[in-house]
Amino acid sequence: MIQKNFPKKSGLRSPKGYGRNHFFGIGRATAREIDDINILQATKLAMKRALANLGVIPDILLIDAVKLDDTGIESVSIIKGDEKSASIAAASIVAKVFRDGEMCALAAEYPGYGFEKHKGYGTRMHLAAIDACGVLPDHRITFLKKHFEKKRRD
Repeated sequence: MIQKNFPKKSGLRSPKGYGRNHFFGIGRATAREIDDINILQATKLAMKRALANLGVIPDILLIDAVKLDDTGIESVSIIKGDEKSASIAAASIVAKVFRDGEMCALAAEYPGYGFEKHKGYGTRMHLAAIDACGVLPDHRITFLKKHFEKKRRD
């Protein structure tokens, strides 16, 4: 089993070569894209963007639980891939470190929301900050609908 240890400070450099035969590309989908096309389709879009930013064409794609078509590259979807594949586990760590960095940047831009602590997850702290400070363009409206519906019922 592969351990999921996410470093607080990674020193990741750029989304290109990371030593001999070690490459990574970053791809993301915006909150609006997620709301417009749904989380699964946005995940696939982000994967394709990461592939475009990779800088090399891989022989095969190992993907954690998602099928990715229309890339022209053979792919294998592996359930619990981050537990079974060192490559998928490494990609998960890179993605987490990148996203945490984005959340820290949002924290600097929007103090009072606590992004540096909750990292954008729907914690009580995050939802309380939304209630107190308002909705930002970076918030997923589809997620917040559930929060506001629950508040209305309570």
